[in-house]
Amino acid sequence: MLLGNIEQAVLGQVGGAKKGNGTDMLMVLGVGLLFLSIKAYLVMATYNSVAPRLVANNGGSLDNFRELSFGEGVLLVILANNLFC
Repeated sequence: MLLGNIEQAVLGQVGGAKKGNGTDMLMVLGVGLLFLSIKAYLVMATYNSVAPRLVANNGGSLDNFRELSFGEGVLLVILANNLFC
């Protein structure tokens, strides 16, 4: 009798994830992309406002300064997340 209960408990564990339509995973993906884009925009805006001042304060020329694009901000955020998390 005890062996039958253990067998039922073990066989009841088979199955894995809950069956659904996948909307939860799409929501996670959407929120993740939203956070990534917000972080990338903040990095881009901060770099574009602070870097020229740093270059000018150190005696450098702003002739060759190029602003960070949104795509480069995304790549920088991904790099930082992979290096420090």
